[in-house]
Amino acid sequence: MHFVANWKMNPPSLAEAERLLKQVRTQLRSIKQNEDLEVVICPPAIFFPKIARPSSYLKFGIQNIGWEERGSYTGEISVLMAKDFGADYCLVGHSERKLYFGENSSLANKKIKLCLEKGIIPIYCIGETLEEKRKGETRKVLEEQITTGFKGINLIEAKRVIITYEPLWTISSQSGGEAEDPDNVLAINILIRKILLDTYDTKTARGAKILYGGSINHKNVGDYLKNNCSDGFLIGSASLNPSEFISIIRKTQK
Repeated sequence: MHFVANWKMNPPSLAEAERLLKQVRTQLRSIKQNEDLEVVICPPAIFFPKIARPSSYLKFGIQNIGWEERGSYTGEISVLMAKDFGADYCLVGHSERKLYFGENSSLANKKIKLCLEKGIIPIYCIGETLEEKRKGETRKVLEEQITTGFKGINLIEAKRVIITYEPLWTISSQSGGEAEDPDNVLAINILIRKILLDTYDTKTARGAKILYGGSINHKNVGDYLKNNCSDGFLIGSASLNPSEFISIIRKTQK
């Protein structure tokens, strides 16, 4: 099971980032390690070279990469830089990248391919807006995001992509954001596997790792474990509180 901490544009200083990570490392040692547990920290890129020290129980991911390996793209971070930093994972298509930067599935496709080429595991975020949900367009939106996002990616490469269902309206940083109903998340999990089945094959569909992201905390995470509707979680605001983050992980280890 994957637990991916997305620190977003936090904390404001390197000293705080180091302190936060130290607390996470210390508390994480109290949890029994097993092969199914993978904890990933995605700090701001500027802190990456200073704090990213992977271990057997803790990996690191970059929050975003540019769509080209190199070139005149002011402000972008290349996949080569991320690899050199030691990134094992990369978030692609996060809801906030869609909402604030206008990123779409075609751009996500380019980033996914770059990650796969350089040995970084892409965590591809998909999900609908509240308006699309109310219009009953969830299936249509997810089908487009998956088919376009996976375009030109072969069977072997597709198995390395982690998918995160992250509806835009559930993000805790958004006003009124609240977690999706676990039964609905299970239904979406089944839908995603059906789309993968139609695109690839049964083995790929069944073996896909599908996470859930959206207002997860230690009080509600258990609800998503009862029906095995998720292979892990993408955690935003709650991951900035080490005790809360570890509590979420601990809840799933019982």
